[in-house]
Amino acid sequence: MKKLKKGIGIALIVTGVLFLLPVVLLKIPYIQREIGQSVSQWLETKTGTEVTIQSVDFHPLNKLILKNINWMDTAGDTLLSAKRLAVGFEFWPIFKKQYRINSAQFNTFTLHLNRETENSPLNIEAVIDAFLFSDTIPLSFDLQIKNIRLFNGSVLYR
Repeated sequence: MKKLKKGIGIALIVTGVLFLLPVVLLKIPYIQREIGQSVSQWLETKTGTEVTIQSVDFHPLNKLILKNINWMDTAGDTLLSAKRLAVGFEFWPIFKKQYRINSAQFNTFTLHLNRETENSPLNIEAVIDAFLFSDTIPLSFDLQIKNIRLFNGSVLYR
Protein backbone atom coordinates (compact mmCIF):
# COMPACT_ATOMS: atom_id res chain seq x y z
CA MET A 1 0.00 0.00 0.00
CA LYS A 2 2.87 2.37 0.82
CA LYS A 3 4.43 1.71 -2.59
CA LEU A 4 1.13 2.53 -4.32
CA LYS A 5 0.82 5.84 -2.43
CA LYS A 6 4.44 6.68 -3.18
CA GLY A 7 3.94 5.81 -6.88
CA ILE A 8 0.83 7.99 -7.09
CA GLY A 9 2.66 10.83 -5.32
CA ILE A 10 5.59 10.64 -7.73
CA ALA A 11 3.24 10.52 -10.72
CA LEU A 12 1.43 13.64 -9.47
CA ILE A 13 4.71 15.50 -8.89
CA VAL A 14 6.06 14.58 -12.34
CA THR A 15 2.78 15.62 -13.99
CA GLY A 16 2.78 18.90 -12.05
CA VAL A 17 6.37 19.66 -13.04
CA LEU A 18 5.76 18.79 -16.70
CA PHE A 19 2.77 21.13 -16.79
CA LEU A 20 4.12 23.96 -14.65
CA LEU A 21 7.64 24.10 -16.11
CA PRO A 22 6.53 25.31 -19.56
CA VAL A 23 4.13 27.81 -17.95
CA VAL A 24 6.92 29.27 -15.81
CA LEU A 25 9.41 29.28 -18.68
CA LEU A 26 6.95 31.14 -20.93
CA LYS A 27 6.81 33.98 -18.38
CA ILE A 28 10.56 34.71 -18.64
CA PRO A 29 11.16 37.84 -20.80
CA TYR A 30 14.20 36.32 -22.56
CA ILE A 31 12.14 33.32 -23.69
CA GLN A 32 9.26 35.60 -24.75
CA ARG A 33 11.69 37.60 -26.93
CA GLU A 34 13.15 34.43 -28.45
CA ILE A 35 9.68 33.16 -29.28
CA GLY A 36 8.87 36.57 -30.80
CA GLN A 37 11.94 36.29 -33.04
CA SER A 38 11.01 32.74 -34.06
CA VAL A 39 7.44 33.76 -34.90
CA SER A 40 8.77 36.76 -36.85
CA GLN A 41 11.12 34.56 -38.88
CA TRP A 42 8.35 32.05 -39.62
CA LEU A 43 6.01 34.85 -40.77
CA GLU A 44 8.76 36.37 -42.92
CA THR A 45 9.39 33.02 -44.59
CA LYS A 46 5.67 32.37 -45.04
CA THR A 47 4.75 35.80 -46.45
CA GLY A 48 7.97 37.06 -48.04
CA THR A 49 7.68 40.29 -46.05
CA GLU A 50 9.62 41.74 -43.13
CA VAL A 51 8.03 41.14 -39.71
CA THR A 52 9.26 42.02 -36.24
CA ILE A 53 7.60 41.00 -32.98
CA GLN A 54 9.32 42.10 -29.78
CA SER A 55 7.81 39.42 -27.56
CA VAL A 56 5.14 36.75 -27.30
CA ASP A 57 3.27 36.12 -24.07
CA PHE A 58 1.39 32.82 -24.02
CA HIS A 59 -1.25 32.11 -21.41
CA PRO A 60 -1.75 28.35 -21.57
CA LEU A 61 -5.07 27.13 -22.86
CA ASN A 62 -6.67 30.47 -23.76
CA LYS A 63 -4.62 33.56 -24.73
CA LEU A 64 -1.73 34.69 -26.89
CA ILE A 65 -0.34 38.24 -26.75
CA LEU A 66 2.04 39.68 -29.35
CA LYS A 67 3.84 42.89 -28.35
CA ASN A 68 5.35 45.63 -30.53
CA ILE A 69 4.53 44.27 -33.97
CA ASN A 70 5.85 45.84 -37.18
CA TRP A 71 4.81 44.19 -40.44
CA MET A 72 6.01 45.50 -43.77
CA ASP A 73 4.30 44.91 -47.12
CA THR A 74 6.00 43.47 -50.21
CA ALA A 75 7.11 46.97 -51.29
CA GLY A 76 8.88 47.50 -47.94
CA ASP A 77 6.34 50.02 -46.60
CA THR A 78 4.68 49.65 -43.20
CA LEU A 79 1.56 47.50 -43.41
CA LEU A 80 0.80 47.10 -39.70
CA SER A 81 2.28 48.62 -36.61
CA ALA A 82 0.77 47.66 -33.26
CA LYS A 83 1.82 47.86 -29.61
CA ARG A 84 -0.25 44.85 -28.62
CA LEU A 85 -2.35 42.16 -30.25
CA ALA A 86 -4.15 39.84 -27.84
CA VAL A 87 -5.96 36.77 -29.13
CA GLY A 88 -8.28 34.76 -26.89
CA PHE A 89 -8.91 31.25 -28.18
CA GLU A 90 -10.35 27.87 -27.29
CA PHE A 91 -7.54 25.36 -26.83
CA TRP A 92 -9.08 21.89 -27.06
CA PRO A 93 -10.82 22.27 -30.46
CA ILE A 94 -7.38 22.88 -32.03
CA PHE A 95 -6.81 19.11 -31.91
CA LYS A 96 -9.85 18.69 -34.18
CA LYS A 97 -8.54 21.34 -36.64
CA GLN A 98 -11.14 23.78 -35.34
CA TYR A 99 -9.66 27.20 -34.63
CA ARG A 100 -12.01 29.22 -32.45
CA ILE A 101 -10.93 32.75 -31.65
CA ASN A 102 -13.13 34.23 -28.95
CA SER A 103 -11.62 37.69 -29.22
CA ALA A 104 -8.89 39.61 -30.96
CA GLN A 105 -7.83 42.96 -29.53
CA PHE A 106 -5.61 45.42 -31.35
CA ASN A 107 -4.20 48.10 -29.04
CA THR A 108 -2.49 51.26 -30.31
CA PHE A 109 -2.21 50.23 -33.95
CA THR A 110 -1.97 51.66 -37.45
CA LEU A 111 -2.93 49.66 -40.53
CA HIS A 112 -1.71 51.14 -43.84
CA LEU A 113 -3.70 49.90 -46.82
CA ASN A 114 -2.78 51.03 -50.31
CA ARG A 115 -2.57 49.98 -53.92
CA GLU A 116 -0.05 50.96 -56.58
CA THR A 117 -2.70 51.75 -59.19
CA GLU A 118 -6.47 51.80 -59.24
CA ASN A 119 -6.63 48.25 -60.64
CA SER A 120 -3.80 46.68 -58.61
CA PRO A 121 -4.48 44.58 -55.50
CA LEU A 122 -4.28 45.97 -51.97
CA ASN A 123 -0.89 45.62 -50.29
CA ILE A 124 -2.39 43.26 -47.70
CA GLU A 125 -3.59 40.75 -50.32
CA ALA A 126 -0.14 39.19 -50.75
CA VAL A 127 -0.02 38.48 -47.01
CA ILE A 128 -3.54 37.01 -46.99
CA ASP A 129 -2.78 34.88 -50.04
CA ALA A 130 0.32 33.45 -48.34
CA PHE A 131 -1.95 31.91 -45.71
CA LEU A 132 -4.79 30.89 -48.03
CA PHE A 133 -2.71 28.97 -50.53
CA SER A 134 -0.31 26.53 -48.91
CA ASP A 135 1.35 23.32 -50.03
CA THR A 136 2.36 22.34 -46.49
CA ILE A 137 -0.73 23.09 -44.41
CA PRO A 138 -4.01 21.32 -45.21
CA LEU A 139 -6.84 23.76 -45.76
CA SER A 140 -9.52 21.55 -44.24
CA PHE A 141 -10.11 23.36 -40.97
CA ASP A 142 -12.88 25.30 -39.27
CA LEU A 143 -12.08 28.93 -38.35
CA GLN A 144 -14.40 30.96 -36.13
CA ILE A 145 -13.79 34.52 -34.95
CA LYS A 146 -16.37 35.76 -32.45
CA ASN A 147 -15.32 39.40 -31.96
CA ILE A 148 -12.60 41.88 -32.82
CA ARG A 149 -11.91 44.93 -30.67
CA LEU A 150 -9.92 47.90 -31.88
CA PHE A 151 -8.49 50.35 -29.33
CA ASN A 152 -6.67 53.60 -30.06
CA GLY A 153 -5.91 52.80 -33.68
CA SER A 154 -6.25 54.02 -37.21
CA VAL A 155 -6.65 52.55 -40.67
CA LEU A 156 -5.12 54.54 -43.49
CA TYR A 157 -6.03 53.97 -47.14
CA ARG A 158 -4.52 55.58 -50.19
